Amino acid sequence: MHALNDLVRRQGHATSPTAPTTSNSQILINRALANIDPEGLERPPWEVTEEVLEKGGKYPTMALAIIFPFFKLKNLKGILEDAYQNPGQCGASRRLLAYGILHALFEEFCNVPLDGVERATYGTYVVQCKYQMEVAMSQLDIFMPASYENIMALQLGGALAIEMCKPSLCWVMMSTAAGLCQSLGYHRYSTMKDDSEEERNCKIHVFWMIYMFDKTMSLRLGRASVIQDWDISLPFFEENKKAEDGLNGKEMLAYWVKVGRVQGQTYEKLFSPAAFLRSPEERMRTAIELVNSLNTAWYERGDARVTDLAYDVDRHHGVQTQLPVAANSSPNETDMPSIRKRRGKQPLAPPIDAGEYIKSKSLMKSITQHSQNQGHSSVSKTYFSTRTL
Repeated sequence: MHALNDLVRRQGHATSPTAPTTSNSQILINRALANIDPEGLERPPWEVTEEVLEKGGKYPTMALAIIFPFFKLKNLKGILEDAYQNPGQCGASRRLLAYGILHALFEEFCNVPLDGVERATYGTYVVQCKYQMEVAMSQLDIFMPASYENIMALQLGGALAIEMCKPSLCWVMMSTAAGLCQSLGYHRYSTMKDDSEEERNCKIHVFWMIYMFDKTMSLRLGRASVIQDWDISLPFFEENKKAEDGLNGKEMLAYWVKVGRVQGQTYEKLFSPAAFLRSPEERMRTAIELVNSLNTAWYERGDARVTDLAYDVDRHHGVQTQLPVAANSSPNETDMPSIRKRRGKQPLAPPIDAGEYIKSKSLMKSITQHSQNQGHSSVSKTYFSTRTL
């Protein structure tokens, strides 16, 4: 509700006749937070932090294992200890990373509670971590060095911006993260071919997450994306054995990346200034091709989704049992996300033929105009309905 109220307030300022015509970047974040001393901020007790880290590693939900793969960070506990014990000397990006991790953990276990978890208490810790993140975001250095740790921090900051309903702030975070990825060469396989498999997969994972955010925000805000498809020489993910915990997150993330790619192409080919210079027929053909790409991504998607636990834990016996799966046939015939499950691959729907569609639309237009001139519009409507069916 706070985010919704803030959106309404900002919309009112934007439409006000006295509103400034300069950049509204000052509303992205409260600059007064930059003057706050992090040593005086409230934070969750350290023993609770250790406990939630242990639970997050033992019972990883999709959000923890896929969206925020921070458990693969080296010296994860050391990063948190630094933010706790030396808040005054700890850099803003590291504090953003540390409390972004804790924010995701506490928020996830509020929504997916485990035995012994107090929702109200964890909710308090979520608020504390969120405030810590906002303070750290306001103190970020524009010249931060390119590192995996800083990229993860910016990714967590961008996710918080989405939660706060501030897409422009998310754009700032993600575009900076995309620039750091390019500086480190994460978009080129040649820069990581000599790395270990684990390190290489971590880099590939974080790059595609940033890519997905970049393309999504490009369409949402009407801006050219930072990462261009023609500048990438990187596979989705390397083939390896299925994770021991049963999480099938790579298929889900690959689906998100494919959808993000379509979103980026939608802005580039349909809504960019260059796209409006093309003829309506060309744009219609492109739109149909994008719909076909979106349908293909849908049918190729995996079983996993962010709201699921891959395995349910029998709290009485400690036995892991896989959740039931049910089939679905069409992107237009889906159940509620809470009950929808899929198993295996599904047949691809026949793609729309762009030429036939444009031909039908043109034929309908000419028939309609002719019939209106002759006073027989009902005939044209009947003809076109049988044609399109």
